[in-house]
Amino acid sequence: MGFVELFIWLCVCLALGSVMHYVMAGALSHRAVQILAAPGMVIRKLCMSVTALACGATVTRVRIYDLASRDIDFQAHGVSRIADTLVPVAPLFGSAVAMMALNVVLGGPVSFRHAPPALASLDTPGLSSFCVGIWHIISRLVEQMRAADWRSTQFYLLLGFAFSLGLGAGPPPKRIRKAILGAALLTGALALLASLTSGGEPAAVSPQWADSARSFIVNTSGAAFAMLVYGVPGTLVVGCSVRVYELMARTGKRKGKSAGLSTGDESRAA
Repeated sequence: MGFVELFIWLCVCLALGSVMHYVMAGALSHRAVQILAAPGMVIRKLCMSVTALACGATVTRVRIYDLASRDIDFQAHGVSRIADTLVPVAPLFGSAVAMMALNVVLGGPVSFRHAPPALASLDTPGLSSFCVGIWHIISRLVEQMRAADWRSTQFYLLLGFAFSLGLGAGPPPKRIRKAILGAALLTGALALLASLTSGGEPAAVSPQWADSARSFIVNTSGAAFAMLVYGVPGTLVVGCSVRVYELMARTGKRKGKSAGLSTGDESRAA
């Protein structure tokens, strides 16, 4: 997989995760939804903290068990300012690894091994083919869900974790730009490693190490895309349920106020 198509693929995954956050806007303020999203938010904060520390930044506040907060606070100066772009993209990979591990623990109800589509060129036919490849992956994921055992508790647990970890993986809409910059920086670093391992002179970096890093990013991003697709139905169900609940609550309050005003008018008339 080329570095340009890897960057575009990561952007697609980040955008899908950001859409999940957008659909859930306001819903995460409810305690019940926060509990459902807790596993993904905990892993999100852990990944962000580890990445910030690895970049040399100083983590000032994590609040890992605070279900109402989605991000951490850190201070970065000089070279460590690289954390500003890498931290928002880190949860995508950490959540995907956790999702694959949970899938194994639950007996593997579905498969998360889906290779990203190929991008032959950056012209219109190449991009169209890339989009068609994404649609084929989504179709396979939907078919895989249809063929799954819907009577299995493990399958519903997997969908629940996909919803939670998917929310934790994606950046909120206001941070999507920094996450895309982080994806660009990550793919640029992989391209640099590839250049250091090529050529006739002794390689400055082990080719095996560079290939392993690239394979990890490609495979994990493919699992992340599958996780996000599986999490979208839960996002729609939970988001719509919260909207209906809020609408009913507002309607009930209005009726209560109207009833109170009517009672007051009758008392004064009497």
